This record gives sequence, structure tokens and C-alpha cells, in this order.
Amino acid sequence: MPVKCHRCKRIPKNKRLCLLIAAHNEEVILDATLKSAMTAGICKHHIYVVDDNSSDATYDVAVRRLGRANVLKVERSGKALALYKAIQHFKIVKN
Repeated sequence: MPVKCHRCKRIPKNKRLCLLIAAHNEEVILDATLKSAMTAGICKHHIYVVDDNSSDATYDVAVRRLGRANVLKVERSGKALALYKAIQHFKIVKN
């Protein structure tokens, strides 16, 4: 379960934003993307990366920036299915 930050308590639950990034061989740009999202005010505990079986260090970059709890590695399945798996895994949408 993701860790809650102090800023999240001030935002109503129905107004919270999370960012879900599907990545495949994005080692070169992923760190800058994550840094930019955090600079824009998105708490790192609400940023999730799904690595679609990259052959580079995409997974490692994401784990280094976000921690293992917010990164999922799946078998190569395409962007749509990778995002679907991440939504289910991270329980982003309540049923």
C-alpha cells in the first residue's frame, strides 16, 4: 500500500491526482519525467510506473526515484494492457 504524505491530508480524497506512466525502454528520459512531475507538485507517493519489460534500466531508474512500492514490471504486453495491469495492481480506481 502506498505511503501517504502530509500534503495529501489537506486535499479532499475526491480531488487527489495520481500519475500513471507506462514505460518501455525509457531509461534516458524517465528520470527527468519523474523529476518534472514532482517539481510540478505531484507527490512521489502518487506517481506510479509500469515497466513493460524494458531491456534497459527503466525499472531501476523508476525504483531509484519512487521506491519499489510504486513500480511494477510486467511482461511485454503493450501500453493499454500494461496500464490496465497497473491500475489493478496499485488499486488506483475503486470499484
